Amino acid sequence: MVALPTQNQLYAFYISRCAHHRVGKPNKQVLDLLYEDELSRLSWQQAEAEEHHISLEELRDIEGDTSFTPQTNDTPLSLKTTFRLPSSLLDDGPVHVGARGMLAILDLIQELPLLEEVDLSNVTSWYIVDASAHTRSGAPDGNAVVKRLCEVAKRLPALRKLDLCTQPIGTMAAHDLLDAIQSCRRLVEVSFCRKAVACSLCLTIDEALDKNREAFAQLPPPSLPETLPPYLSRILPLDRKTLREQQQLRWLLMEDVNFTGAVTEEELSEIVLHARLMSTSEVVWRCSKGGLRGDGVHLFVLKDGSLRAYPDLEGLKLSRGDYFGDTYGHVIMYPSSSIVETDRGVVYAIPLECCRTLLGVWKERVSKLYSQLRSFPIMQVVDTWTRVRLCTCSQVQSYKPEEIVLNVGDCKQAVWIVCSGFFEASAGTMEDKVATGRYEAHRFVKADVFGIESIVARKGCSSVTISAGKEKTTIYSAAVVRGSAIRIISNSIRSVFVSLARPYSLHDDLRRIASKDLERGACFSII
Repeated sequence: MVALPTQNQLYAFYISRCAHHRVGKPNKQVLDLLYEDELSRLSWQQAEAEEHHISLEELRDIEGDTSFTPQTNDTPLSLKTTFRLPSSLLDDGPVHVGARGMLAILDLIQELPLLEEVDLSNVTSWYIVDASAHTRSGAPDGNAVVKRLCEVAKRLPALRKLDLCTQPIGTMAAHDLLDAIQSCRRLVEVSFCRKAVACSLCLTIDEALDKNREAFAQLPPPSLPETLPPYLSRILPLDRKTLREQQQLRWLLMEDVNFTGAVTEEELSEIVLHARLMSTSEVVWRCSKGGLRGDGVHLFVLKDGSLRAYPDLEGLKLSRGDYFGDTYGHVIMYPSSSIVETDRGVVYAIPLECCRTLLGVWKERVSKLYSQLRSFPIMQVVDTWTRVRLCTCSQVQSYKPEEIVLNVGDCKQAVWIVCSGFFEASAGTMEDKVATGRYEAHRFVKADVFGIESIVARKGCSSVTISAGKEKTTIYSAAVVRGSAIRIISNSIRSVFVSLARPYSLHDDLRRIASKDLERGACFSII
């Protein structure tokens, strides 16, 4: 009886070979070929049902209560006789695979004993990056890939056809092909690019193929393996759901500069590795006493769905990418608040122990900024927890005199709170001043807020140029707020943001029309 690896074993093996060859991102087309079949899914479902002491039907009911529908493969990869990477549904062009990534794929191909054809004709050239590969120590080149391909071909008992016609091989790689043809008596068809190969060598390869064709009919059936190699039979299965969720959490955190700017890639990987999923219902139950202070064990990051917290009567909305559970008792103790589930979803729960570096950076920001910003008007219209979140998402930045902070058309999702000096929003250009004698400017002094247009305006960008003042002896600085705090405060005090942007904005949906509205924005001056 032929022993064939399962989809889960091949998946775990391919991921491990990617790590071995230092492939940054596994090939998507290969992962498509390694989607679970019904047997592979049933195996882990039974194990998970036993672990949670529930029936298989109950587990399937739980798995079915989700918006995600996993893709499946009708035919396991180990039962296929032809290996070819599928092209994109939108683009029928070649599949890009680098030399390093191809080595991991060839390791996978070696574990498919039923293969009769290996078709790599839709793969981009492995020789494209050879010039840069030679400059990096240990980087594989195209010849190394062809040599490994020939080694794999010798170990496939049923292989008859090999197609690598898109690879511009040379004499060295052609000699490896010849050796493989002479060793694999079943290999009767090999397609390759002959432009850089000597005619005599091409003729020798053709003669070797002719000999194989003549002897093919007398060959005995291929000898297929009856047992799996130990490295496959003993390999630990990987939880596909966990890997997928870890990747999604990494993307979610990398969207927020308050994570990427506070920790290294290794520390971010540690955070992602130890995170686990919870439903919004479980999070509400865990935080029933602490509210936004969390459960004292986890930092909660919303993946989807939404929660509503009530630190005051109006409450505030938490949605995708927002987080809570961090406390800063050395600076401020905000009261517990009730949390309710408004839209059911999923939350990433990250142990606080794995966030020590991250929380240390946020703690330092709160220590420096809270006492300085808490008396500012923008802080008076939000609750205590939101003030702390503003501090964790802020960094003080200094500017040179006349340095431009925002240009017309900039779409930076950030808010600037002036800490020292003053900034000016130019509602015109110097050419306008020369032509009309009028040059409108809006001045932002300490505690004022600017950069709001990109958040509340319909066009989502700045309509004016904002720069630091011109006085050489003045220190110009502002706290730049980015990330989750922007979403939270824009949802909570959007009307306040609109009123702050209207006096200087040139956007039609924000600009004041009535003169009494212009008088309220009394900062305008005619220079």
